[in-house]
Amino acid sequence: MFERFVKYFLLRLPYLIVPTKYGLFVTPPSSPKAQMLGRYELEVSRGLERFLKRGDVFIDIGAHAGYFTLKCAKIVGEGGLVVSFEPNPVAYRALYLNVLINRLLNVYISKMALSDRDGMGFLGSSKNRWNKSYFSE
Repeated sequence: MFERFVKYFLLRLPYLIVPTKYGLFVTPPSSPKAQMLGRYELEVSRGLERFLKRGDVFIDIGAHAGYFTLKCAKIVGEGGLVVSFEPNPVAYRALYLNVLINRLLNVYISKMALSDRDGMGFLGSSKNRWNKSYFSE
């Protein structure tokens, strides 16, 4: 039933599903090829692999589709926790799908922006509504 739901849902969206060593990764066709091949931001990836351990808590601010959310959820394991924030609705949908199809029970996601101060603002995005978001007050 779960697999049928996921296939039905995913087949109607303009995303690619790419296998990585950390699980399936849902990404739009416009994502960088390095991200799709699991070689995205190698220095950051290596640092996370080196310093994170089972049972840790990782906070992903501006999680986008969840590349690091997925990676860190596997690293910290069932005893750990990943908390991911993504305000862009298009990116959040991919983040949600990544958590869903990989059955990540140690991940909490939130569709909100974080800032160093209280207030309201406008979240805008680029033409393709995916890669770049900006915030203005």
